[in-house]
Amino acid sequence: MKTTQALTDKFAIGLSMLCATHCLVLPVLLTMLPSLVTLQLQNEALHTWMLLAVIPTSIYALNMGCKQHQRYNLFAWGLLGLSLMV
Repeated sequence: MKTTQALTDKFAIGLSMLCATHCLVLPVLLTMLPSLVTLQLQNEALHTWMLLAVIPTSIYALNMGCKQHQRYNLFAWGLLGLSLMV
């Protein structure tokens, strides 16, 4: 069980970092290279697929972490963060 929790924690952190990188790098690339606008990088399908990957893994990781540390108020903070992403 600890291996599964560690793996999902790392996966959720990795997906969150991917999301943050996407959100920070894309506007910079779009302003520096106007020709990228024609590549449709702002397509909403990318955001939908990222959310579909992030939400279940994050909820699972939050649930496992709250059970382990007995701090269930952090689950509400995690859900608030996920709802802001949506």
